[in-house]
Amino acid sequence: MSKFTARICKWVGLPYADLYNLMTWSTSNVDADNESLLVGSASNERAEPVAYVTAAPVLLVDSYAVSPQASKRDKLETRLIENWRAYLNN
Repeated sequence: MSKFTARICKWVGLPYADLYNLMTWSTSNVDADNESLLVGSASNERAEPVAYVTAAPVLLVDSYAVSPQASKRDKLETRLIENWRAYLNN
């Protein structure tokens, strides 16, 4: 059974060897201009890298509140957002 070690670091702090591996092994485009990009890596029991993934931090909105004094138009737009969110969750 293989034992892997996982690690996540920021793109801007990625060691050169990992950067080289990621860029030469990747079969898709890496967004090198995104300074907030995160890089995950997995290494085997001999500390040899075996895989890399890139990820971008996201903000997930879970709920919201609308002012009772909001205009009818604002309330309508808010209801559209609520309906869209319900649609995505189904």
